[in-house]
Amino acid sequence: MSEMLKEKLEPEGHGRSRSNPSLFGPILLIAVGGYFLLRNMGLLQHPAFHWELLWRLWPLMLIFAGVNVLVRQFPRPFGSLLSAVVSLAAVALFGGVLLFGPQMPLVSQLDNGEPADLKVEQVAFAGDGVTAADVEINFGLASASLFALEESGKVIDGSISYLGELSFDARQDGDKAAINLETRDGDVWFFVNPSNWFNFEQTDSWQIGLNPNVETDLRLNGGLGSLTLELAALDLSYFEVDGGAGSITAVLPGGDYDGVIDIGASSLKVTLPADGRHTFDIDGGAGSMTFYLPPNMEARLELDSGVGSFHLDDGRFRQISGRDEDEGVWMTPGYEDAANRVNLRIDIGAGSVRVEPAQGR
Repeated sequence: MSEMLKEKLEPEGHGRSRSNPSLFGPILLIAVGGYFLLRNMGLLQHPAFHWELLWRLWPLMLIFAGVNVLVRQFPRPFGSLLSAVVSLAAVALFGGVLLFGPQMPLVSQLDNGEPADLKVEQVAFAGDGVTAADVEINFGLASASLFALEESGKVIDGSISYLGELSFDARQDGDKAAINLETRDGDVWFFVNPSNWFNFEQTDSWQIGLNPNVETDLRLNGGLGSLTLELAALDLSYFEVDGGAGSITAVLPGGDYDGVIDIGASSLKVTLPADGRHTFDIDGGAGSMTFYLPPNMEARLELDSGVGSFHLDDGRFRQISGRDEDEGVWMTPGYEDAANRVNLRIDIGAGSVRVEPAQGR
């Protein structure tokens, strides 16, 4: 077969689509061979290998192998270069642990093998004549439930379990309070200690209540856990949630306020306000979004979608701009003149977006 015929039969762009070769195995073999060569030449003394300490770090080898697979998807030659960097980092880390053991800072943190202690604390701030509050909560590793307090004079009241350190800062200036609540789950060594890997699920008992009679500017930062936000009874002036890897379920109150919702690779379910005027900017990476729209709330939806599915209640919405079925602007007929209306501006990379009727509101 001639070279010209081969070129015709080969798919277009075939050469460009090949993945980068993995350098993980070759670099590992070179490192092991280099060690034994230097030892046989008398340039290295026979060390006492720390196999027990190395075994405790074996899950990191799976992480390095997974990262190596990912970086090989980059275009050439960057994929091969990144594969070499990952391989060298793995050889340096595991070789150092094997040869030097407890002398390395990483291993000294792991040496006792004891997991971090789970702590449980109550947090509360009463204030005196507070009518407005700026509240920021960083949930860290925890799953959490946030709700409205019943018959309480406190601005915030709740119970928190955590593994690291707790930071609770509550101040009052006149009739306004500023509250910041977060946990610091240790430094980088905390996360590489295998003894702590099985304790993350213990930090799932955050129960935080806020005062429904205090106008609240609410900012939430999610982490690995799921968030359940029962906010229907609160008085919000602003709402912002930056989600992590966990799912978010939220019921939002009425009133006039705007908000921002940012999720990563997770699911989002939001029951929209039943009254008031609102604009919500929603940004999603790879996940699913479902919005429940009350029957008396008019709506405008602006969607910028990458790859995914889109479902809309066709009985209420009509498309006013855009030619694609999953990208453009949709609006209910009475939106322009409505006293109660919500404007959803959604940007999602890969995932699904659904707008469905809310039940019981």
